[in-house]
Amino acid sequence: DRDYDNSGSIVFARKVRRFDPHELAEKCLRACTDGKVKTIEGDEIDIEFESICFHSDTAGALGIGTAVRDTLLDNGVTIARPGAA
Repeated sequence: DRDYDNSGSIVFARKVRRFDPHELAEKCLRACTDGKVKTIEGDEIDIEFESICFHSDTAGALGIGTAVRDTLLDNGVTIARPGAA
């Protein structure tokens, strides 16, 4: 539920917009399958990560989590707790 800039840094906002859960799910899927994210500048950058995080106080957090989980599993992405082999 955060965006990135062209340097690969997370962009923090004081007021977070309400996200479309399916849009975020597709963003996570693309990061997992292609290793790419779209930046706030509109460019595509490579991204490496070990976990997907979203904030429980983000509006619609339950829907976001559900959409991300379902989309990843439906597309063959394994979900595991940190440190699991």
